[in-house]
Amino acid sequence: DPDDENDRAFAGELLEQLPAPLLAVPGNHDAGFYGEDADRPRRLDAFRRAWGDDRFIVEVAGWRLVGVNCYLLGDAEHDAWLADAVDSNEPVAVFIHQPIVGEPADGWETPRPAAEAFRRATVGADVEVIASGHRHRSAHLGRAVWAPSLTIPGDDWGEHPSDPRCGLVEHRLDADGGHRHRTVRPWQER
Repeated sequence: DPDDENDRAFAGELLEQLPAPLLAVPGNHDAGFYGEDADRPRRLDAFRRAWGDDRFIVEVAGWRLVGVNCYLLGDAEHDAWLADAVDSNEPVAVFIHQPIVGEPADGWETPRPAAEAFRRATVGADVEVIASGHRHRSAHLGRAVWAPSLTIPGDDWGEHPSDPRCGLVEHRLDADGGHRHRTVRPWQER
């Protein structure tokens, strides 16, 4: 429960065991969904206390990794930050909770104003990968890579070829700008 401090602390203890740095972006359960603005400041404060900032920039292996708070798209300060963040001589991989493209119009999609704010902030940038979750499905749609949920299978819908099975996505970024990804299901790879 992202609104429960004890649950966040427990999740933090588990994730501290990962053999890599942890960078997080807020999802709808952390920040509230689009239009749920009243509680957003309180919820983002709780997120930041548990996981650090709600956005990030990291340089690694000839790439710039940019984590975006998709629920702030359309906010002038956030969008200016994003435009600066993707302004790089290196290829950029953006990590964002909700997909920017490819979602069905079912009430859970990224609203058009937020998607347009993303496009305006990233126009002209070398954004090679847009990695997201939210849909609980694995899919590859152009430069968009959707990650499935680790615990809850996705709903059945046929807008794009996608896989509702649980798992995670491993991204491999090469210093020459190459990118490979694969969906991993560790419990099946024995």
